[in-house]
Amino acid sequence: MMVPAQVDVIVTGQFVDDQEKIKVKPFIIIKKSQKIVAKSLIFLKNEYICADPVNPKKRALCSNTYEEITQTVKELLLEQL
Repeated sequence: MMVPAQVDVIVTGQFVDDQEKIKVKPFIIIKKSQKIVAKSLIFLKNEYICADPVNPKKRALCSNTYEEITQTVKELLLEQL
């Protein structure tokens, strides 16, 4: 799957809504080393979903949560490349 498309890394993840908490597990698949690496993050529901700053009637991913997930993915990539 990765060779014909000339892909080196796939970034994906898992999301579990567990009553009071949200569990997010970003992981990456690396073609060169044939490894899958992941890290689990746990957020309280009120830390995960916030009012959208552009449209307060809608809900969106909280900015701190977005930053933490983004930073985790970057760290996973840098550890492997």
